[in-house]
Amino acid sequence: MLSLCRNGDSSNNPFEGAVLNKAGILKATAAGGLAFAFVPALAQEGEGGLVMVFGVDQRFEAGDNLALENPEEGTTAIATTTLSFDLTSDTRTQSLAFGLQGKLRGGEIPSGSDIDTGFVEPRVSLSYTREAPRARLSLDGNYRESDVAFLPPLSSFTDSNGQIVLPPDFGDLQDTGTRQAYYFDTQLETGIDAPLGFVFDASVRGISYADGASANLNDVFRYSYGIETRVRMSQVVTGFVGYEMSHFDRDDAQNTERETNAFEVGAFYEISERATLEAAIGYSETDETLSGVTTTEDGLTARLAFDLEMPNGAVNANYDRTVDQDGERQ
Repeated sequence: MLSLCRNGDSSNNPFEGAVLNKAGILKATAAGGLAFAFVPALAQEGEGGLVMVFGVDQRFEAGDNLALENPEEGTTAIATTTLSFDLTSDTRTQSLAFGLQGKLRGGEIPSGSDIDTGFVEPRVSLSYTREAPRARLSLDGNYRESDVAFLPPLSSFTDSNGQIVLPPDFGDLQDTGTRQAYYFDTQLETGIDAPLGFVFDASVRGISYADGASANLNDVFRYSYGIETRVRMSQVVTGFVGYEMSHFDRDDAQNTERETNAFEVGAFYEISERATLEAAIGYSETDETLSGVTTTEDGLTARLAFDLEMPNGAVNANYDRTVDQDGERQ
């Protein structure tokens, strides 16, 4: 189903999440940690403030059969030092956030263990937003490497709304190798609060595996782009027409490829300061290729969404009718 942004928001990709840490669900006999951060005197009050934060987190773990192998692999003792650097800069018209992180891992590890030592799990993130009187540009990207044998808690797999969204390879993350996950999203919004406006967006994301990863772990790549035209009909009603194309490619035994083209027309109604109603109808066509054979599913789509902000929460009601490879869904 075509999903169109209304206020320039872009959701985070579930691919960004790291893999689940086996050591986090194991029966470790001893574990401890120490964390602290250095904040140098680079922060400035007022417009143009720049903040740089250097972080150090030290963790010690010890236990039997940390990788849950059968037969048991023996006793493991690990010391992990996480180093991080974060830079943020905010002005009246733009916002920048940049982050680096990596881990130094060492210790007593049984022979044949899948646990990597040395410098592991590097991560780079970048977020940038610039606003003009009637335009907004946003960029958001992330690259992360993780040991497939290590997983963090489920809370690491959350979207921009705080909901847990597991990556598509989550069920297979019980093997060896390195998982490399990345995404990059960009959006340009023009004509904000003007009679006529446009929203252009594009994204690229993927997952790949290296360093002896199992054949059960397949590389995944996808990209999408779209455009939406908005017409402000009154102070409370905005009409829109949108198009979105998305492509999905999985390097599995069937060389799965899927391409979807979707069109949508609808309206957004501000009932009051706290209540909104959005309705849209569209058409979607998906071509899926498996082992060189292509099948097509198409049909009408529709959605209706009502949102009401309350003093102690919110009330939401949604209806969606989509088309996928299994046919129509409601």
